[in-house]
Amino acid sequence: MDDPLCRLAADYPVNLLEIRSWENLEWFHSDLRQVFGFLKYAQDKSQLKNFIDRNRDIFSAMPEDAYDFIGVMSHTGELKQLKTQIRVQGGGYDMCKAIDEMIRDGRNTGKAEGISVMNLLVRRLLQDNRQEELLRSTNDPDLQKRLLKEYSLDI
Repeated sequence: MDDPLCRLAADYPVNLLEIRSWENLEWFHSDLRQVFGFLKYAQDKSQLKNFIDRNRDIFSAMPEDAYDFIGVMSHTGELKQLKTQIRVQGGGYDMCKAIDEMIRDGRNTGKAEGISVMNLLVRRLLQDNRQEELLRSTNDPDLQKRLLKEYSLDI
């Protein structure tokens, strides 16, 4: 590199830890174990659920900095929004309750969207005088899927 560029580059070693592939979480003896474990298993809901269940005592009263770090690193903005609702006595945050709330909100949103799409399908079938298919679709999921696709309605 040219001399002016050399002055801008730091010359010291940097140690990086790839926490999503780290095998030895037990080496950590602080809430870092739960933070790293959460991030490690975040892409596999079954493993994440098992990890949280095994560490429920800590996830039920997570320190604020660990809670915030998980929210930022897992790109879960909902955790920040729920923060005031899940504070526990003693100063921690109930991550388990936050996850339950996010799941409940997701289900409610999905139900509302599904109802909206199905109401639109019913209206369109009635407008097209297809009452018989509408009635049959209530007991025939395959027909219902075909009708949704035909009308370009997505659930």
